[in-house]
Amino acid sequence: MATTSSGREVIVAAHPIEGGHTIGRSDLRIVRMDPAVLPHETATLTQVEGRQASARIPEGTILTTSSVLSGSSVGAGKALVGIHLADSSMVAMLHVGQRVSVVSPGEDGTPHLLTRGAIIRSLPTSGGGLVQGSPSTELVVVSTGSADAAAIAVAGQGQPLGLVVE
Repeated sequence: MATTSSGREVIVAAHPIEGGHTIGRSDLRIVRMDPAVLPHETATLTQVEGRQASARIPEGTILTTSSVLSGSSVGAGKALVGIHLADSSMVAMLHVGQRVSVVSPGEDGTPHLLTRGAIIRSLPTSGGGLVQGSPSTELVVVSTGSADAAAIAVAGQGQPLGLVVE
């Protein structure tokens, strides 16, 4: 972005952007600001346009590289994994960026902890016509350690899983 005597051009949210939303040009505004008050990693249009918001972004917020998800933002040793929830009504209580534990039912009915501290990266955008309390057919995507992601993927093949909000 250009820097002039009247400030540096930066990208801000034109309106509130929900976490997981794919950011388009209409979601953004370019404004000039004093470089002394800017965050270190301000984003460019090419870094944010077409990418998903990593968490809710309030109107007027300066976008940074951490404002959006990308393959590299998951981090070394981390992976994304999709989860079908045991109770679809749980989706309404979740938001992108929230930390959760993922559990599966053990053979004796006790919960088995698959991972703790997973970060929600994407939520279903439609209700899918599900009956509240029924298993979800849509995916909640979380990032977690690669080994835990593999365990979640295997555990979720035969049954829906549960999330515990931390």
